[in-house]
Formats: sequence, structure tokens, C-alpha cells
Amino acid sequence: FFPIQWLNATSKTHNSPAARKIVEEFLDKSEMVMLRVSVEHMQEHFREIAIKAKAKMVAEVDAVGLEDLKVEYLLREGKAADVILKVAESIDRDSGKPGSTLLVMGSNGRDSLKDQILGSVAERIVRQGLEKSGQNGNLLGTYWMTLMVLNRYEEAETMVRDLMLEFGESLPDALRRRLDFQLGMIAFVREDFPRAYNLLNAAIGDEDQRAYNEEEIWIFTMASLASAIVGKQEEAESRLADAERKVQRARLNGVDNPGIYYSEAVLLAMREQSELALEKLNQAYQRGFRALWILNIDGRLDSLREQPGFIALQNRITDDVSRALAEIKSVNLAFIF
Repeated sequence: FFPIQWLNATSKTHNSPAARKIVEEFLDKSEMVMLRVSVEHMQEHFREIAIKAKAKMVAEVDAVGLEDLKVEYLLREGKAADVILKVAESIDRDSGKPGSTLLVMGSNGRDSLKDQILGSVAERIVRQGLEKSGQNGNLLGTYWMTLMVLNRYEEAETMVRDLMLEFGESLPDALRRRLDFQLGMIAFVREDFPRAYNLLNAAIGDEDQRAYNEEEIWIFTMASLASAIVGKQEEAESRLADAERKVQRARLNGVDNPGIYYSEAVLLAMREQSELALEKLNQAYQRGFRALWILNIDGRLDSLREQPGFIALQNRITDDVSRALAEIKSVNLAFIF
């Protein structure tokens, strides 16, 4: 679980003040306590945790009524990211349908210096997945979004520009628009609004996509917002009207999910219809929306931020997420099924 060189730093022969200082900065208190016990004691301690964790997993699966679902509980020892990937690859290979395995994980951010240096387990798994399949669009999008959530804008921009360089002149138009959107979002959060305006409008394609696409609504509404900020009011209105038509068409086609309620809330907020916008946000919440980070940073909802109803919704989602994280941390082991 810990590199052996850190164990040496606390031994009698390597107990230097400098080494101790490095350990104290690198590890939190609970980790330093672990360094002071024997290997045998640690193995027994983790064995007990594993048994309790499995029992809790079984109880939680039974509690939600998944008796008809085949669930396999796997407990493995080693570096979390390496072990999880190895098991996922094995399951994928044995399934006979390569690429059909879905790996679901959570990430609780970066609380310690160690995590800032090494990255979270979830992020390391995404990075290793990209090393194996560099052209996986979903993974690229996930990693870009991870960097944005963590405010690592330079890395996010470098990733996008590297991909552009890799494709060169053969960059497909649809991918170019998506990358323009990502660069436009980075420019927007940096408050470089003229650049954001150019990139976000460049991300809009000429063809009219008939199928509902939430990313397309993001593009049109962000382009509208950027246009308004740089004084292009006519363009801002045109982009916003286009987004409204796309959402209305999706409704006529039967789309009914948390995302479309959120999109409707955004459109209403941008029209300064606060009461109706808050109603739509609460409907999105009732249908499962819990993306607190989006709610916290989405500039399209700025007209709602001082509203008591918006603050109450933020607090409600914060409580939901905190409870979920507490449950995850109490297990603290990989659960793969």
C-alpha cells in the first residue's frame, strides 16, 4: 500500500529529521500511524477490513433488491488503479465482447499532497485508459472534464491542442467543433470573452442535428452568453432561440430526463424567468440531477445565484453528495461487479 522507501524513512537507520519531514508532508496522520505497525499487523488489519467491507457490500445490494442481478465481489491487494484496471481488463476479455465492460468509479477530489502529486485513483485509471486507447472520445471527454472541475485549465488546454496537432489537417470537422467548444469553455472561465466568443461560435455546425444532444445545447447557450458579453446582442438572441427550438423539438419527440429539465432551467434563467427556472431545476433534482459542480460554476445560471430557492437546492445536493461520499469512504475498497 505504501512505497517501501517511506517505511525506511522511519527506521532506526534512516530516522533523519529531513526524511521525517518529507513523510509528514507526504502522508496524512492516519497513514503515518500505519507506518509504525508491523507488516504482519497491517496484513491482519486489512484482512479484517476486507471481510467487513464484503459483508457491508452484500447487505447493501440485498437492501436495494438486486436479488436477480448476478453480483460478484472481488477483493484484491495492490495499487488501486493498477488492480482495478487489471481486473476490468480480465472481465472484459473473458466476456467475449471486448469493449463492453463499463467501469464505474467515484472520485472525492484531492485532499492531500500525495493526491496532488499522484492524482486520484479515478484520474489515474482514465489516464491509463487513454494510454491504451488514445482515440477513445468518451475517455478524452471525461479526462478533459476532470481537469476542468479541478481548475487545471492549462492541462486541459494542452490536452486539446495536442489532440489537434496529432490529427493535423486530417482532423474531422465534427471533432474540430468539439475541440473548439472545449477551448472556448477554457477561454470563458478565464474571462477571455472575445476569444471565447470566436471559439464557441466556431463550434456550431452548419447542419441541423435532429436528435437531442445536451452538449449541443451547451454550445448554443454558451455561444449566446459569450455573444451578449461582447456586445453582439443580435447573435446572442439568435443562438438562444436556436437552443430553445432544439429543446422544444426534443420534448415533442418524448425526451424526458434530468438533463432536459436542466437545459430548460438554463434557458429560462437566461430569459430572466427566475421562478420558472428554479421550478425546472427542482424537477431535474427530483429526477436524479446531482451534478453539484455544474450547478456551482455554470455561468448561465448567474441570475439565480442569490435566490433562496437556488441556495436551498445547492445545500440539498451538497448534503446528498456528502452522505454518498461518507458511505463510500466507510467502505474504502474497490467494489467491482
